Amino acid sequence: MTRGVCLFGGAFNPPHLDHSAILRAAWTRLAPDEIRVLPAAAHPFKAADADMAPFAARAELCRLAFAELPGVVIDEREALRPGPSYTVDTLRELRRALGAATPLYWLLGSDNLPQLTHWREHHEILRLCTVVTYPRTDHPCDAQALAGLDLDEAERHAILAHVLPVPPLSLSASAIRRRLRAGQPVDDLLHPAVLARIRALHLYGT
Repeated sequence: MTRGVCLFGGAFNPPHLDHSAILRAAWTRLAPDEIRVLPAAAHPFKAADADMAPFAARAELCRLAFAELPGVVIDEREALRPGPSYTVDTLRELRRALGAATPLYWLLGSDNLPQLTHWREHHEILRLCTVVTYPRTDHPCDAQALAGLDLDEAERHAILAHVLPVPPLSLSASAIRRRLRAGQPVDDLLHPAVLARIRALHLYGT
């Protein structure tokens, strides 16, 4: 029987060492058959971000960042769809491809919990997969964090029941981009191959 597929979506602009830590924790704690990293082609909440690297570059950086991690596959399906990269569309595609019996786990930072109910068809998202939250610094995943959100009691219970037991993570891709543009060191924040490729492609002002 399948142990399920873990899904990790985002801009990955760029992928950093906290992303790797999340994937290691998910592999250990959830024991999925595989982990699919899903770079967003057109992030609905970051479409106007002038600092967004091209999709192909971000996908390549993900391959470099996570090459040494067990079970990780870079899934570029969101680049094949026109328009914004909506999570619900990706989940429907994966559900059709993997079947109704395959558990799907969507990794979500606790800082994104307040935005979850603004995602397109968020109730359908919660039906199609199990959201597994990982803690971010200053963003607890508790009942208070979910207070006032458009969630029913079953949805609230499911979210609170699936939290990765890892220390809160604090790295920010936007802060890393600022450091790169300022010429400040980021060697302890990025995989060496990722940093080398960023410089080779002259991304983020390098």
